[in-house]
Amino acid sequence: MRSVSSDKSQTLFRTRLVALVLLLGAVCCICALSCAKDRSSKEKWHVERFYSLGTLCVIRSDIPDNSDIEKMVHEEEEAYSAFIPNSFVSRINESAGIAGVEVSAEFIGMIKKSIMLSKETGGAFNVMIGCASSLYRNEYGEFCKVPDDKSLDDLVKSGCLDPEDLVIDEIAGTVMLRRKGERIDLGGIAKGMIIDKVAEMLIRKGSKRFLINFGGDIRVFGDREYVIGIRDPESDSGGVSETVRIADKCIVTSGAYERNFEENGVFYHHIIDPKTCRPCVIRNKSVTVIHDDAVIADALATALFINPDLRDSLIRKFEGLEVIFI
Repeated sequence: MRSVSSDKSQTLFRTRLVALVLLLGAVCCICALSCAKDRSSKEKWHVERFYSLGTLCVIRSDIPDNSDIEKMVHEEEEAYSAFIPNSFVSRINESAGIAGVEVSAEFIGMIKKSIMLSKETGGAFNVMIGCASSLYRNEYGEFCKVPDDKSLDDLVKSGCLDPEDLVIDEIAGTVMLRRKGERIDLGGIAKGMIIDKVAEMLIRKGSKRFLINFGGDIRVFGDREYVIGIRDPESDSGGVSETVRIADKCIVTSGAYERNFEENGVFYHHIIDPKTCRPCVIRNKSVTVIHDDAVIADALATALFINPDLRDSLIRKFEGLEVIFI
């Protein structure tokens, strides 16, 4: 007889394997256009692929060995993931209403940026969404549960999604949640932060050109334009709906077409509206954001999928921001 833990491990492995295969197809579709004109070039591209942050990570660059970058990405995941027991995020959530947790200066900087983005989007992006999003996830972080209406209504009334309840002590180097039950979730921007960090490492290593693609969140660098295909949300095979040309930019797309499930004839997707603690009303099939900063692009893609009416005000607030609705 197999043990319960063995069954769980195998289930998790199968889930990740299926996700990796599906993501590989999607990522290849997105990259195909961006790499097309490089096929005729004599310049040598080195490609590294690995699984982290719950997705397939691909780095194409002129640097032969980026194993140190892969190691860094795994280390960052261990700090920012809400599903790793000893991460900064998990420890802060477990200590909510009790005590502050000592974290790195970089982590404090990320929390401050998260609070700023929560305010600038009127709460459409909300770093405190963890107490809501966790109700929809199982122990492996998979989006597959339906909370009861009373739990969600009580959560909306509780005030537990107020970013003002994040207490930062820069002198002590700690972060604390003011009340028990509050939870932060950096899943909406941690990937963007790590992409920016990867880009910085590549530039320090002397890279003259690269394309970073972490599950469809892309950053490019170099003396050229890259043609990026935006996935068609209605295509099961990862088809492209339109293309854009970018240089030294980040491009992030949010949509309800990947992480979702159906129960009792009701469609549930993973982008939770902080105002209702339920999957947001779908007003566009997807939203693509282009910006210099991957963290900003990541957060605003989520915010604009939830509330497309923010487009004009955010374009005024964030210089160089481009938004594409499909």
